[in-house]
Amino acid sequence: MRVLVLGAGGQVGSDLVPALAREDAECWMADRLAPEDTAAWPSLRRAFRGDADWRRRWRTIDASSADALRGLLEDIRPSVVYHLVAILSARGEQDPEACWRVNMTSLRIVLDTLAGWEKDPAPKVIWPSSIAAFGPLPDHPEGFPAGPLPNEFPLQPQTMYGVTKVAGELLGAWYAHHRALDFRSVRYPGLLNTAPPGGGSSDYANMMYFAAARGDASVDIFVRPDTRIPFMYMPDAVRALTELAAAPRNKLSRTTYNIAAISPSAEEIAESLKRIVPGFQVHYKPDHRQAYVDSWPDAIDDTPARRDWGWTHHFDLDRMSRDLIAALRSG
Repeated sequence: MRVLVLGAGGQVGSDLVPALAREDAECWMADRLAPEDTAAWPSLRRAFRGDADWRRRWRTIDASSADALRGLLEDIRPSVVYHLVAILSARGEQDPEACWRVNMTSLRIVLDTLAGWEKDPAPKVIWPSSIAAFGPLPDHPEGFPAGPLPNEFPLQPQTMYGVTKVAGELLGAWYAHHRALDFRSVRYPGLLNTAPPGGGSSDYANMMYFAAARGDASVDIFVRPDTRIPFMYMPDAVRALTELAAAPRNKLSRTTYNIAAISPSAEEIAESLKRIVPGFQVHYKPDHRQAYVDSWPDAIDDTPARRDWGWTHHFDLDRMSRDLIAALRSG
């Protein structure tokens, strides 16, 4: 199976590419940066140790360039494309035009190009959406009704990043319906792994883990202690993508699925870290990013994913904390 990972040097790519390499997929990679300049570089070196050919399969391109991306797709002819290219929420608010251009133009080029191929089965496009697609509703005093949000809850994003995720979900569904393209998406919660924080509003959790692993006595984060959003450890997040990609198409009832794992408060994350690093202190200093996080739900319901393709998470908060701190300390 020939697979292309777009945005291979980012947070998700740093774990997805090694997972695909372990599965013996013919893994091609593309990013706007050379591999040595990406957050994924340490994991790439480990994943391809002994494979002298892997650099030939890395292409440095601008995914929002139609000529470059179409040329790459036509050259490689992948059967599965993992489209991970994105400007995240906090950075997207600083430059909303770039956020739309990068996130949406690259997706449209991929969908247009692959939909024009005569290929059976149809190429798969696996594209992460996000809980940033949700947003508070005016008819609810707390913004959201009580309980986890269902898969088909109204989408009212409050950031340009969230707007691009809603648009991408709808665009992919249109191509699936009208162009017979096999588009599949998951709505990710906040993600945690060994990649440095990359400009997302959930980065406050990453900041805590990185500071604790470095041995810092304390860290300042930009949210209140009671801030609670869904999170997921990256091994679970990567497995969700690969399991969804492998699921029989006739078992899937929709193109976009909620997936859930844990929903700790910022203070609960801090307490989990203190059980590993006694004396570690977290100082809460909310800034403008608090509003972005407050526009997301506390929890989401992933019943359709569990029913249709057997999704389940493996890491609870304390298991994730122990594993992530160990991974960060080991380099």
